Amino acid sequence: MPGWTVDRFGDVLVSQITVAGLEAVRAEAYAALLDAVPGAAVLQSNDVPVRRAEGLPFAGEETIAGDPPATARFSESGLTFTAELAGGQKTGFYCDQRENRRRVERLAGGRTVLDLFAHTGAFGVYALRGGASRVVLVESSARLIERGRGHVALNGFAADRTEWVKANVFEDLRRREERYGLVVCDPPPLVRKRPDVDAAARAYKDLNRLALARVEPGGFLLTFSCSGAVDAKLFRQIFFAAAVEARTRVDLLEPLAAAPDHPVAITHPQGEYLKGWLAWVRGQTP
Repeated sequence: MPGWTVDRFGDVLVSQITVAGLEAVRAEAYAALLDAVPGAAVLQSNDVPVRRAEGLPFAGEETIAGDPPATARFSESGLTFTAELAGGQKTGFYCDQRENRRRVERLAGGRTVLDLFAHTGAFGVYALRGGASRVVLVESSARLIERGRGHVALNGFAADRTEWVKANVFEDLRRREERYGLVVCDPPPLVRKRPDVDAAARAYKDLNRLALARVEPGGFLLTFSCSGAVDAKLFRQIFFAAAVEARTRVDLLEPLAAAPDHPVAITHPQGEYLKGWLAWVRGQTP
């Protein structure tokens, strides 16, 4: 439903309402939700910038039903993770990237992997299960890095197969010289308002130019934008410009999007917020 996201972590539901119309009838909405998932604990997370534009409260969490914990442990594709429900980013975990994490697992065998904007390391954990020889994870938050280390240990992988780097990704890429067989570039929104699209397009181009330079010939790049103001056509144009500036020969293998449980209403194209590409890097242009 446009304007309403509910992520499920076992018997805990985390909800985000981002439109005033639905907020006005939320009692009925939550009654229907609890009919669908009886006995669930429900937490509403209000820390979403668009709520401010809608004139809605913009901070903290509200308990709607039950006794939601601050952290929930859950299983995804046979791996175990924890979601930070109170004070975490989004609803505590990026459930929309589930299918793309599986892609990374299928591609990672025998490769070195660079995970940019690693958050709590979910892409890296899938890469480890897929047989990656080594995973380097770059994240600016020490708190998220510690949670990510916990995810590696929780799933029984040796810590020495990973290297966590606390850094600004743009700065790290400008210093980094090693190349990798698989690079994942999943930044937070670089633009939230349409008037800022031009500046964001330059940032996305710079980021992808730097990321492409870190992919070895024959390697793969999964690159994403979750900025609703940057549509799929524009993101492809940005990626093309980045490849030209990086002097890199790139084949686009597959468009990437959110998992199927994040449907896009045909009348609400803004719901297609997550877009990306699986790209194969042939090598440098002459």
